[in-house]
Amino acid sequence: FLQACVHVGMNILVSGNTSSGKTTLLNALSAFIRPSQRIITIEDTPELQLQHENVVRLTTRESSLHAEGRTVTIRDLVRNSL
Repeated sequence: FLQACVHVGMNILVSGNTSSGKTTLLNALSAFIRPSQRIITIEDTPELQLQHENVVRLTTRESSLHAEGRTVTIRDLVRNSL
């Protein structure tokens, strides 16, 4: 069922508690994504290991006293990805 959903381009939302298998499921589902499709990941901590050529990885960032820039939240990244 999930493979068919990926093939027809349906949006799939994966959520759950810590250690519930979200990352494992997403890594497995990524095998069904056509090489011509772009994948955009949005994560607090980079954990996905997608074996795909066209991946854009967006990660949150906390502001720091020593680093330039501002805090980047999940909300900011979702807006940017749209």
